[in-house]
Amino acid sequence: EPVDKHLETAKKTLQQAWPGEFYCCTLQDFDPGRRGVYDLVWCQWVLMYITDSDVVAFLQRLARSLAPAGTVVVKENVAQERVGSYFDDEEGELWRGGGASQASQPMSVLRTPQHYVKLFR
Repeated sequence: EPVDKHLETAKKTLQQAWPGEFYCCTLQDFDPGRRGVYDLVWCQWVLMYITDSDVVAFLQRLARSLAPAGTVVVKENVAQERVGSYFDDEEGELWRGGGASQASQPMSVLRTPQHYVKLFR
């Protein structure tokens, strides 16, 4: 989690129930190789907020830190094949581009299953 206040809330809410560790950093900066060996890594609704190159770089760093039989689970929304991969705006609608304001910038990307397969290779 890259936002301190959200991480603190998670720590207070989970307290003793969470056996793992908490890290305050972006996914792009998280280096699991420094953190030890993982049997399971669950990525849910986070890859949609980073670029293809950041996804690949994260997965490459992650691969080096997995246990020999380690597993990575990716759970993301996917785009339909007939639509193809596309960007969403802040309201979850198709981002059409244009304008220089923050409100006109894409917020996430919906990739097709085939797009993910290419990233995972």
